[in-house]
Parts: sequence; structure tokens; C-alpha cells
Amino acid sequence: VMVVPISRDQPDNAARAVHHQVGVSVSKRSSPERFADSVRRALADEALHENARAMGERLAPDIGAPKAIAVLEGLAARTGRHPRR
Repeated sequence: VMVVPISRDQPDNAARAVHHQVGVSVSKRSSPERFADSVRRALADEALHENARAMGERLAPDIGAPKAIAVLEGLAARTGRHPRR
């Protein structure tokens, strides 16, 4: 993950990515050379890749429709108001 925080919550999120060793942060004021160097280092960092992959696997169950569907089906089962198929 390459983050270039600009404003609002982005600096906090960039700090989290760096803290959890899943990404690198580059200032929006970085020179093109520094930016390119950071990209090259991030692409070559196997530990960074592994950490990002592992975090993605941990977060995947909390993202998107599958979780929402499971919650709604659980609610329907408890209330007895399951939609007809």
C-alpha cells in the first residue's frame, strides 16, 4: 500500500498503514525522485507484501455484501420473517 496523505483523516490512516507495516507513506510535497524511490522500495519489500496480504485476509470478512446478507438472514431467521423464495 502506498499512501500520500493530504488532509482530514488521511494522515491518521497513513500512520496506521506504516505502524502495521502494510504500507509506506510519502509526503505530497515529495520530489518525483523520492516518490519513485518509495514506490520501488515498496514493490521490492516482501515483508510489506506479506503483511498487506495477511491484513487483507483479516479484513475481508468485514467488507461488503456477504456480511450484510448474513446479518439480514440472521435477523430474518430470528423474527420468522424470512422472504419467500
